[in-house]
Amino acid sequence: MKIKFTGKAFLFISIFCLAAASCTSTQDETAEVDQEPAPTITAPTVTPQPTLTSIPDGIVEYFTQSGDTLDAIAAHFGVEVAEIESEGILDPVLLIDEGTRLLVRDVLEETTPSDILFPDPAVVFSPAAVGFDLGAFADAQGGFLSTYTEMMTRGTTPASEIVAQLALEHSINPRILLALMEVESGWVSGKPVDRDKLSYSFGYIRGNWGGIYRQTGWAIRQLSEGYYGWRAGLLVELTFIDGSTLRMAPSLNAGTVAILNFFAQMHTREEWEALVYGE
Repeated sequence: MKIKFTGKAFLFISIFCLAAASCTSTQDETAEVDQEPAPTITAPTVTPQPTLTSIPDGIVEYFTQSGDTLDAIAAHFGVEVAEIESEGILDPVLLIDEGTRLLVRDVLEETTPSDILFPDPAVVFSPAAVGFDLGAFADAQGGFLSTYTEMMTRGTTPASEIVAQLALEHSINPRILLALMEVESGWVSGKPVDRDKLSYSFGYIRGNWGGIYRQTGWAIRQLSEGYYGWRAGLLVELTFIDGSTLRMAPSLNAGTVAILNFFAQMHTREEWEALVYGE
């Protein structure tokens, strides 16, 4: 799986890597755990399935990813399940082993690029997010995020604490939220001079959606709809604010779709292409 970073994706990964570096020591301290040798297990003999060698015209080869089902793959490719050929019998709704080779009818025309921008663990709250102190990281950057507070039911609350709490409650990696916030408003490393960016940290400019709590909740919803919608085969096309649409490449992963969906909600297709894929 090739990962390619272009355009503003460099900003995503730079803030993401900075955040990752901030909790390296914590991860190292917990890595040294004595373990007993695993017992030797003899695997049962498995009769190999016939190999699909030739690829006919109008057919594409696809290797399954984590979380794939035949139903979802069929939706991604715009075909029926019966039009997907495998080397063994697969249940349409059960998860398929990662790396399973499939042959699928090629019926799609224009799609997004197939580049993987972010792996799935970069978007959801995975083990990579454990031990990350969002407040300490924000303070170290010295941007507007480190000084802004908002009134909650529990009283005046630091913005970094609000973001961290929502990330944990909704199983989103807090680092990706910081990356998106930095790209859209610059809150992490500086203080915006634009009034809209001061009020709308994730760039969703609507009159009643100001403040860090509402903006973060909105951002999390877009990421979740992209991630889980793709996994379920329910989201296969992006709709931009100018009304144009674009089919997503069927070989994308859920993490990348989450990012693409987030930016599509606030930008025209032209802006979106320059932001995500532009040089």
